[in-house]
Amino acid sequence: MTIKDYDKAVLISINRRLDDIFDGKKRWEYRKRSPKIEEKTLIVVYDSGKTHAIVGEFFVQKVLHGTIDEVIAKTIKETTTLEIVLREYFAGTKICSALSVEEPKRYKTPITLSEIRNLVPNFTPPQGYVFLRKEDNKIKPLFDRVMYLR
Repeated sequence: MTIKDYDKAVLISINRRLDDIFDGKKRWEYRKRSPKIEEKTLIVVYDSGKTHAIVGEFFVQKVLHGTIDEVIAKTIKETTTLEIVLREYFAGTKICSALSVEEPKRYKTPITLSEIRNLVPNFTPPQGYVFLRKEDNKIKPLFDRVMYLR
């Protein structure tokens, strides 16, 4: 797919196991609240842990929803996240979600939070996720910058 094939992406904040995602070891990203997305959706990764920057991307081919036991049973063999950590994270959540991580790519040059705020004044990194849409004039400069890195 080319840049022209995308008119939206989803920016998600992740603060753990980013190296495992980009090294292809962690094949699932877990979410208490999952964005409503279609297959082959572009996910843009904001590192909310170390760098506070947009650091890369991946595609989602599948989104799983279910109980803790169902999601763990279907994904645990393809993740570096420990089961006990997943159970703690999802405690009290009725429906859990997991996004498949396909074609992970780390950007050579991250987009720092200060650069993001130069593009989108008053930008606040999402606690979960936010849609990046080409037609959203407020976010378009950031969308264009991400598409340029691809």
